[in-house]
Amino acid sequence: MTAKLDLPVRVTPQDTRSAWRRQYWVLLFAIYCLGFAIYGADPYVTFNRTEARIFPTRVEWQYPLIVAHVFTGVVTVSLAWVQVWPWLRSHHPRVHRALGRVYLLAGAVPAALLAIPAAILDTGGQSIRVALLTIAFLWLATSILGGRAALQRRLGDHRRWMLRNVALATVVITARPYTFA
Repeated sequence: MTAKLDLPVRVTPQDTRSAWRRQYWVLLFAIYCLGFAIYGADPYVTFNRTEARIFPTRVEWQYPLIVAHVFTGVVTVSLAWVQVWPWLRSHHPRVHRALGRVYLLAGAVPAALLAIPAAILDTGGQSIRVALLTIAFLWLATSILGGRAALQRRLGDHRRWMLRNVALATVVITARPYTFA
């Protein structure tokens, strides 16, 4: 005769911290993105070429190209932090989808397309041009692949592609101090 032991089921406690305490990194990422959006757009808002942070232009249409790239880039980095915020994705999926469309169609895709000729015309040297072109093509590719995965409801693939996309979109923030050194 064997006695049956009723062992207690091990229950892991729920994380009782607030969403902000669990996801504090979102606030830091928001400050990082929004701070750069303000800093990056500031000299271009007035459309005054003398305030721009670009070196002498190689062609007449380079300045308007850079301005368009900056403004679409501002849309991208301003929305990047919101799009990777887990709480928003899980609690407000419609908002995530709507902002995702704006992120892709008014931000990432046009900014990446504008980055290609901007990189070709860059006066920082061949190595800078190659690096910027590589980032631009990868940024465009991850935008297309991430958007396509979302349309096909392959949400795991969508998430992976868009995390790569956000990394490529924000790499310029980290690299900015090195470009003026």
